[in-house]
Amino acid sequence: AGLTPGEKSYNKVLAACGRKGNLKEAQRFFSEMEERGVSPTAKTYTAVIHACTRAGKLEVATEWAKQMEHRGLEGDGVS
Repeated sequence: AGLTPGEKSYNKVLAACGRKGNLKEAQRFFSEMEERGVSPTAKTYTAVIHACTRAGKLEVATEWAKQMEHRGLEGDGVS
């Protein structure tokens, strides 16, 4: 078995997905992250929310923000 990427690595990949508005890939990497036991942070959620907004999916972004809040994570003023 190979190395499991950590939270910082996933956050960088998710941020890149966000910049490109690639929501599908962002959601895939988020799921993979959780499946591998890596806990998402507020920065993780912010990256996915950014991908949603760049893709024009504001309703989906709102759902991700609700998930983040439900987990007790606070945004950075952007999300």
